[in-house]
Amino acid sequence: MNKKNLQLKTASILFLILLAFSACKKDETPTEPALKIDKALIGTWELTEITVPLLDTMLTAQEAGVQITMKFRADGSFEATTVDSTGTEVDKGTWSTSENTLTLKFDDGTQEQGEYTINGNTASLNWSIDFEGYTVPAILEFIKTSSTGKRSAALVTGIPFKFI
Repeated sequence: MNKKNLQLKTASILFLILLAFSACKKDETPTEPALKIDKALIGTWELTEITVPLLDTMLTAQEAGVQITMKFRADGSFEATTVDSTGTEVDKGTWSTSENTLTLKFDDGTQEQGEYTINGNTASLNWSIDFEGYTVPAILEFIKTSSTGKRSAALVTGIPFKFI
């Protein structure tokens, strides 16, 4: 084997090795972007009143036959339990905030958003609700009962009522 053939083979082998290494890619698993959370929401919140502006109606939670308790955790998870005359429903998922918008992403793949404000231990959420077969905008007012941030929530209703 002459020197020129040896150099050509060596160059070819090096080229193939470089080609093989450049073709290898890292396994890049796309990651979910980090959730932005408003730390002021972390804790337990209980519904105190519901206002339905279109109907010019304001009801306390007791008058509406509804009690909503929501707990938001610092890790971005939440849990809500609905108990009404039809039974009990538990919803879980993640929550995030962007400026004054609260986003709930449920484990079933659905998502809901609404504007919120916090003033001390009171929070108001602007949501659309199902009320007697109609979807209407409503303002749900909550009071903060703890700041533990542990996972748990309850939604107790006496009327057909759910977040839309």
